[in-house]
Amino acid sequence: MVDREIPAPAPNEVLIKVKVAGICGTDVHIYMGEYFGGHPRVPGHEFCGVVKKDGGKNINRFYKGQRVSVDPNIFCEECSDCQQNKQNFCENFGAGNVTKDGVFAQYVIVPANRVFDIGESVKFSEGAIIEPLVCVIHGQEIARHPIGSSVLIIGAGPIGLMHIACINGAAAVLAVDGFPKKPKIAKNLELIQSIPQESLRA
Repeated sequence: MVDREIPAPAPNEVLIKVKVAGICGTDVHIYMGEYFGGHPRVPGHEFCGVVKKDGGKNINRFYKGQRVSVDPNIFCEECSDCQQNKQNFCENFGAGNVTKDGVFAQYVIVPANRVFDIGESVKFSEGAIIEPLVCVIHGQEIARHPIGSSVLIIGAGPIGLMHIACINGAAAVLAVDGFPKKPKIAKNLELIQSIPQESLRA
């Protein structure tokens, strides 16, 4: 644990007081040196909080105390890929805990165009998983399983459970995991019919 000065936002940035931050599998890979990025760096990228201060004179959609969630991916919006709306190929890609400090801190500054209002009804614990939930929804839009099909979810951790909860039109949903307790959790949540890993191997 270290003490740091509260960061000062640039004209296009917002200062956010972190309320809830989650631990993503990518955070673990970065810590273990298995993903691009480096140390020393403040970890974490899935979070939500409240606006402490915005840095831009022209940023008028935020106010102090506003409850927000953040997309941790930062795109330049200027390279040829960004101009073609292919930001995932951004030549100057950045992200919290990857190319800049993350959110396991009291305060963090982020670009204003990555900040989104979550209103008053969304809990902070829910707001912190909006980013992985968006990844789940995008993945299902790409997969496009046929109506009435059987769907297998490999891995019944938080991401797997969100996949299970978001599936539409499947006749059967099965979940398997190397940890036997995880599919049981899914079944107890009444989201899924679960089968043990050994049954799948048989």
